[in-house]
Amino acid sequence: MRFLVCTFLAVLVALVAGTGWAAPKSAEEPLAKEEAANLLAPVFKNRRFRVLSVSRSPIAGLSEVLLETDAGKTILYVDRSKKYFMGGPIMTLQSMKNMTEESLVSTSSPRVNPSAVPLEDALVVGNPKALMRAVVFMSPTCRPCKEMLQTIKQISGKRNDLAFYLKMKPEDPVGESFWRSETIVLTRSLELLEESLEGIKIPKPRRPVPQVTQTMALAEKLGIHATPTTMLADGTLVEGALSPENLVGWMERHSGKVGAGNPRTRARDGSPVGTPNSERGGKE
Repeated sequence: MRFLVCTFLAVLVALVAGTGWAAPKSAEEPLAKEEAANLLAPVFKNRRFRVLSVSRSPIAGLSEVLLETDAGKTILYVDRSKKYFMGGPIMTLQSMKNMTEESLVSTSSPRVNPSAVPLEDALVVGNPKALMRAVVFMSPTCRPCKEMLQTIKQISGKRNDLAFYLKMKPEDPVGESFWRSETIVLTRSLELLEESLEGIKIPKPRRPVPQVTQTMALAEKLGIHATPTTMLADGTLVEGALSPENLVGWMERHSGKVGAGNPRTRARDGSPVGTPNSERGGKE
């Protein structure tokens, strides 16, 4: 513990003094996995360890290194100068949120292929041109979905760099939740979704809407059962209604901005995952 405290203080001194921190923009990128493994090898000496992933940490200039050891998964942080390392937790001052713990939790969250989710039938809340996106599967008769939509609208009112794509996933394939989903998808109406979540009657669809059935089949295939479920840019799935701070935190940490060529977050044509065909210049 004393060693970690001293190391943390040393990192802070480097921050204040600017030693090794006047780096070019490219230095903002996290370490490569192999480089992180080499740097941390003396820490573990003869003990077994494996670097699972490296990403940017919530603190600028620190790489977050996820490791697997005999004792389980853990996270260490390496500074930009590659002279110091430290353990967590990293906490937010405003809410005392444990960002290190959240990262560890996210490693056990299920992931899917985001390019498998079509967005042409989704309702868009926020800036459609935003690169930081999330897809939210929700039902028009789901109480937690009402809370989630309020959170999404609250965030969108404050930030223009985020976009939310709402996919209707009814709770059953034949009942009220289903035809309400059909009406909302057919009309592309956020207002009708809000009314439905408030328990207000909305009109029945004029014709069948196959996209709703297709979304239900896709959700089943991807293992998405609960609503709301949020799919982040890298395909990480998060169940349940989230607070504004938590939702933004998840999106920022899984935005895929670490590397513009990250294959998990880019489509084959190079566009960000979740980009509708119309924005790529393809056919609807």
